[in-house]
Amino acid sequence: QRPGRPDVLTRIIDQFNLDAPRLIGDMQAAVAAGDAVALKIAAHTLKSSSANVGAHRLSARCREIEQFARAAEVAAAADLVAGTNAEFERAQAALLAERVAG
Repeated sequence: QRPGRPDVLTRIIDQFNLDAPRLIGDMQAAVAAGDAVALKIAAHTLKSSSANVGAHRLSARCREIEQFARAAEVAAAADLVAGTNAEFERAQAALLAERVAG
């Protein structure tokens, strides 16, 4: 860590908080378009970044979405995708609480 700069973990969490809403939007758009490839890419990316910050429930949800997308069952993933934003908000709140406590 350099003086006057956020530590690595803070930067990772900040990037996660910027990227996750875009990826959730990408998943919603992919479901609306029936685009299994786009859904798989967005779910895979969010799965990995969620795991990196310890948002395991969000990561697990994205893993399920990715599995549906790999099987080209986009409609079957719709309910999971619809609940992803709420799961992200829970993860975001937990990360903020950890940052304040840390």
